[in-house]
Amino acid sequence: MNLYNGFYLVEIPIPVPLKTVNCYLAESPLGWHLIDTGFHTEEAKSAWKTALRQLHIAPRDIVEIVLTHFHPDHMGLAGWLQEYTGAPVKISVEGQRMVQHLWIQKQESERFTDYALRHGMRTEERKKIYDYLEQFTKYVSPFPEFTTFEEGATFQWCNEEYTAIHTPGHADGHMIFYSARSKTVLAGDLLLPKITPNVGYFPGFNANPLKAFIHSLHKIQSYPMDTVLPGHRYIFNNGNQRAKELIRHHEDRLREILPMLERPCTAQEVSGKLFAHLSGNADPLQLLFALQETLAHLIYLREEGLVTCELGRDGVVVFSLEKSKMNLLSPMA
Repeated sequence: MNLYNGFYLVEIPIPVPLKTVNCYLAESPLGWHLIDTGFHTEEAKSAWKTALRQLHIAPRDIVEIVLTHFHPDHMGLAGWLQEYTGAPVKISVEGQRMVQHLWIQKQESERFTDYALRHGMRTEERKKIYDYLEQFTKYVSPFPEFTTFEEGATFQWCNEEYTAIHTPGHADGHMIFYSARSKTVLAGDLLLPKITPNVGYFPGFNANPLKAFIHSLHKIQSYPMDTVLPGHRYIFNNGNQRAKELIRHHEDRLREILPMLERPCTAQEVSGKLFAHLSGNADPLQLLFALQETLAHLIYLREEGLVTCELGRDGVVVFSLEKSKMNLLSPMA
């Protein structure tokens, strides 16, 4: 198990195409602190037990479980870990609200069908995703008793003070944790190497998630980030450069979409072009993420006045290029 600036990287298997999520263990005079958890699966529980055993950490040595955000690969095992260790589980106020909204009240699966119909998703894909969402609760329950925090909260890890910084876009209530002393950041899914974090729209989430994500990337540029401990893949350096690359990626994506709208299109039609590598046999989460990410970009363009949308007689939303506003297309950084 590798050590980075005082943090042990614990790779937990997850039942989605990314394969693993990066979780971290850090020590302080109070005991051990655990950051992010993985899905609630038998494989994840076994991986945590093995990691703690290798480091000679007893379950009751864990004094704190902190979550970067509410997504199931980061918080799904939190309830079990709380039972196993007795430690408090800490999440942002908005993150707790999303857990309540999506899974405890089960509004995600309830809203999905209308959402997918309105944006042109095919019947087979709708059914596949709906069935997946309906049985999803097993991956995130039992739910822990949360302790909430907000931006500016501080955490004592590895003899340094880490400050929570609110960085929504990928997830409402997403927090990163930054040390000014070592210029280390636990980045959750804000900054990932090689791959771009999913930024998607869904009813009940941020109304313009891509705008929020780009704002978060600009916001963190005021913090020198020499070492990035991300939520997936490998640890890397120069987080500020990676933030710039992600901004440019989304600028390019927005420009790529505009020519597709010279004739009216549904979000699903645009998604089929942007994610042409996906087939109907793809993982249900990939199919859902593709539509959500496409919608996030279309909503951004609509708010910028470059795209219009209207509800057709069949109840499906179509997006069109606003040709008179083409002169507004310029770098959005």
